[in-house]
Amino acid sequence: VVPVKSGQSVGAYHLERKLGEGGMAEVFLGIHERLGRPAAVKIVKGGQREEIQQRFEREARLLASLSHTDIAAVYEIGSVEDGRPYYAMEYFDGEPLDRIVARDGPMEEGLACEVLFRLCGILQYACDRGVLHRDVKPENLLLSVDAQGAPALKLIDFGLAKALDPAEHDQLTREVSLLGTL
Repeated sequence: VVPVKSGQSVGAYHLERKLGEGGMAEVFLGIHERLGRPAAVKIVKGGQREEIQQRFEREARLLASLSHTDIAAVYEIGSVEDGRPYYAMEYFDGEPLDRIVARDGPMEEGLACEVLFRLCGILQYACDRGVLHRDVKPENLLLSVDAQGAPALKLIDFGLAKALDPAEHDQLTREVSLLGTL
């Protein structure tokens, strides 16, 4: 397994810096080498089981099936040199809600209501299209507030999402599986 680092290229993207990482993947800020467009490039960590790689690719397909202003659009899917999958998605310059609250304390009531209202809209949109997120938490909700105080949101990390259509359901997540944050 070859570690992926800032400064190298993955697909059409030059990796600028690491944005974060979770249990199964790392996320980098990548710049498309020909278009100059920023993207969040999510790459499966080395040493992951095949089941994790399949779950990751399913996440990319589920995300690509959704087209909502508050869900990051998927641009491309591929593999790094050693075969681990990656996908590039819309980059959003926001901050996870848990960090905002930890730093600033409780949100102002009007902003909190707007964020919850928008989150409900995102979840309803996904559910209407047969996708259940299953890992909604403050760390997976990115928030940015413009100069006028209007919030911009992105719900991220569809790694535990489930297709509600039985024809599309696979055995990667079983009813008895314990996944996500307790």
